[in-house]
Amino acid sequence: MQLSLPTTPSEIHLFYNTIQSLCNLYKVTTYIREEEKVHIKENEKFIRYDIEGSIEGLKDIESKIQKNTYQRFEIFGIYNPISIGINEINKFHHDLNQFEEYLHLTQTLDVYYAVPKVYKVHDRLVGIYAIGANIPSVIPKEPYIILNQIQGIHEWYVMVQEGKTIPYNDFINNVSNTNYYDANHVIITLNETQIDDLFTKYEVKI
Repeated sequence: MQLSLPTTPSEIHLFYNTIQSLCNLYKVTTYIREEEKVHIKENEKFIRYDIEGSIEGLKDIESKIQKNTYQRFEIFGIYNPISIGINEINKFHHDLNQFEEYLHLTQTLDVYYAVPKVYKVHDRLVGIYAIGANIPSVIPKEPYIILNQIQGIHEWYVMVQEGKTIPYNDFINNVSNTNYYDANHVIITLNETQIDDLFTKYEVKI
């Protein structure tokens, strides 16, 4: 099991509650934490450590973003990845409760979070985001693969109708009705007419 910091107080308590439940299930009182054997009675101490670590982590992110060391910071391990930028930092700074409220509000929006598929086409890797008509969809302003798990992608595309693709830059630079989601994502909702117009102007074969 792994707990990524910074995270929320609820997540931290849930993590150690799960450890407690597993220890009870297997009738043990010790487990390995960061290569050290520890007792379940120490869990409250570790909860405090991880809460403090999360606060320090947010302080570090806040400092680096304010100094432009980072343009944005990606947080993973939640329902959807979140790009933290100056707008997000100004909402919660390093307050874990406000951070938790922000994540909850963002993650519970009734939207489709588009995730790219990668294909090998004519000996080159291409990334494709697929979205549908009349569906509020979260897409990145700059396409990427989470944690760079796949590298060497030559081209990026968006597919809205089966078999019809648009170069990513042509798509993202010409869609209307976008709403802010986070530092690297917007929410778009396209109707059939808007989709047809984009395809007429920018459709390509891959």
